[in-house]
This record gives sequence, C-alpha cells and structure tokens, in this order.
Amino acid sequence: MSKRITGSVYWIGNGRLTTTVVDAKAAFSDPDQANEQVFYAETCADAHQQKIARLAYSQYQGKPFRGSKPSITTVAHQREL
Repeated sequence: MSKRITGSVYWIGNGRLTTTVVDAKAAFSDPDQANEQVFYAETCADAHQQKIARLAYSQYQGKPFRGSKPSITTVAHQREL
C-alpha cells in the first residue's frame, strides 16, 4: 500500500478549475499552485477531499498547511471575474 499521495488533479487558475490535468506531484510541488489547490478544496469540496489536499500539500511542500480559509466575499469576487 502506497504511503504517498499520487494521481492527477485539475490545475487551478484564478480560483477556478481549468481543463488542464496535471500530476499531483507537479501541482503540489509548486508553492502557489499548492495553496490554490488547498483553498479550492476548502471552498468547494467535502471534508475527505479537504483532508487529502492538506496532506498532499504537507507531503510535497515538506511543511503543514497553515493558511486560512479565504473569506466568502473573496471567493464570490473571484468567481465573478
């Protein structure tokens, strides 16, 4: 049984999913994209997916995720753009 999070994820751009699918390692190794992945999971996903996103961040960044959830107004504003 693998102890590493692997697979494919959609690239997040400006707080939105894109049609580009990338390897989880590529997405979570980039610090900005890793933050976007976790913030997107926290606003749009269920608790299980949030936990996986945070674990992947920790695994590939080598540190625990210490971000705060984006405010609802920030997310709503990003969706309007």
